[in-house]
Amino acid sequence: MIEREFFGNEAQRALQRRGWALWTIVGDEPRFSYNGRVVGQHSIAMSDLPRVVAFAELQGATVSSFIPAKQEADMRAALADQGLDTDCWEQLLGAAETVTSSRAIVADKGLPVGFSYADLTPDTAAAVREDFAEVALSCGVLPPAPAALMGRTRRGYATMVLDAEGRVAATAGAVMENHPDSALGDAAWWGMLATRTDCRGLGFARLLGARAIVAMVERYGTKRFYSGVRTDNDASQRLCRGIGIASCDCVSLAAIDPSFGPLTK
Repeated sequence: MIEREFFGNEAQRALQRRGWALWTIVGDEPRFSYNGRVVGQHSIAMSDLPRVVAFAELQGATVSSFIPAKQEADMRAALADQGLDTDCWEQLLGAAETVTSSRAIVADKGLPVGFSYADLTPDTAAAVREDFAEVALSCGVLPPAPAALMGRTRRGYATMVLDAEGRVAATAGAVMENHPDSALGDAAWWGMLATRTDCRGLGFARLLGARAIVAMVERYGTKRFYSGVRTDNDASQRLCRGIGIASCDCVSLAAIDPSFGPLTK
């Protein structure tokens, strides 16, 4: 059953199961987000931190997006006072320029000989789904639940490059994690750009990232795309900025139960 399938190790799968269970309860609330990992929030204030703490304790972790960068230090300190670990990524955002750039990339450049595209769908073989997850996890990226990436529980899409033997070489995906009635109802979390070590340098991340953006626009009418990227991840920063996904002076902040351990991207 795709709706109850999750990726990662035992702890990561348990985290996503709790996230899915909570989302089935609060999913009709426009203030909450869910991308197939955990239930979170966006654009929160200090007064919202009690709910952040509750979500972290219920699920093991939670992520709040579009927090003004100037509030990061105060929020992290407040969460630490509640016994929670934190992690943070720079929030990058793109709109019309990103869509235009992505269409040009998709139209202009094909794959090298011996490689092909494939989308993650309910018909994707279980072995390929697991290979998809392994490639992402090997690059420090925890893939959202398949049901979200396949558009079953959220408006989402995931794609990959396969080599001549049918093995996954690279991945990308996007999920409209916010309620349609929220201020971010037209936007999608985007990323999961991961490439197998022996296939790096072939431009797969850029190609798949653009392919995911174009697919989301055509399938769901997505207008904005955002991602969380570490400031010292030069390669990802360059790739994002190269297609118009750039800093918006906000951060994405994770609150984590110390017993769970660090989250991947």
